Amino acid sequence: MEWKSFALCILLGALAVADYKKREIPLWPVAAVLCIGILNLHMQHYRDWRNVLGGIGVGAVLLLLSKATNGRIGAGDGLVFMAVGIFAGLRSTLLCICAAFFLASFGALFLLCVKKAGKDHKIPFIPYIFAAYILTVCIQTGGSG
Repeated sequence: MEWKSFALCILLGALAVADYKKREIPLWPVAAVLCIGILNLHMQHYRDWRNVLGGIGVGAVLLLLSKATNGRIGAGDGLVFMAVGIFAGLRSTLLCICAAFFLASFGALFLLCVKKAGKDHKIPFIPYIFAAYILTVCIQTGGSG
């Protein structure tokens, strides 16, 4: 596993714990990761900027969806996906978001079935992003990560 994947796993793990416990995402670590990602891109002489912009775009779409749904989708989730996208690129970010929605749908279905939540219950999404990112890294490295 390369350093970017490892660092994102640590960030997502810490944010998942915070989101689960407080239903709130601290924004300063996400902002720091975005700044580091921009510096990393600059140090690579913008070699992969189209891929990175695509990855950031996934998070930007989530931010727009957050505005359109009046916060039913958290803005912090969009910022987290922007941080993932700046390091992982478009393909990995799309795979991660699809896996996160898939995992979250099963989590929500489980909560509905055991009557622990109703249709308006808010579930933390970052733990699913964390699990999806680990799954994405394992898929892309062939499980040898």
